[in-house]
Amino acid sequence: MTDARRELDAALPVRDFLLYVMSTRTLLGVVSESGHFSLHVASWMRSTPVNPDEQFEETSVGSLSENLRREVDNGFPLLHANALVGLWGALEACINDLCLLWLQCMDREDLGDALKGNRVKLGEYISLDEENRWLWILDQLQRSDGAALRTGIGQFESILKPLGISPVVDEAVRTTLFRIKAMRNLYAHRAGRADAKFLKEWPG
Repeated sequence: MTDARRELDAALPVRDFLLYVMSTRTLLGVVSESGHFSLHVASWMRSTPVNPDEQFEETSVGSLSENLRREVDNGFPLLHANALVGLWGALEACINDLCLLWLQCMDREDLGDALKGNRVKLGEYISLDEENRWLWILDQLQRSDGAALRTGIGQFESILKPLGISPVVDEAVRTTLFRIKAMRNLYAHRAGRADAKFLKEWPG
């Protein structure tokens, strides 16, 4: 694999992640703007009803506008929660894809050092094709260090460290990612209800 090809392959996961972030941001903006516009239209319809004897609040449009008003006033909480879960998943996919590319570029000695503490089931490994072998190796690295159970950016650092990657992360970024992971877990596993673990990790 040429250096140019490696650089291109490495850029694709980052590109896909950034496109996902931009699409999510656009979606949130469109929904918010559409909500405010729809409430403006509903307000006009309320003041000029088609049938003067009909209460606007009792119509389907009136009922819909009341539900929309609650969402707008609360800032579309469920939409933002789903967006947060999706964004964290996209970040995980980006890091995993980059790690796969890194594994494939490592020499045998470094790769052996990275996997030194893992128990390898040869039958399971040999039965896989080349592409799935790399996925299997990445999965072993994640399992050996309990990456998914770590908080914030620690989830990714535990995967990157055996590969010889130790990026310097700004403390503000580290705190933000910690809070995003905590909120993601809250919505993904607790239906948005704060439990004792969340309150301990994020007091106040």
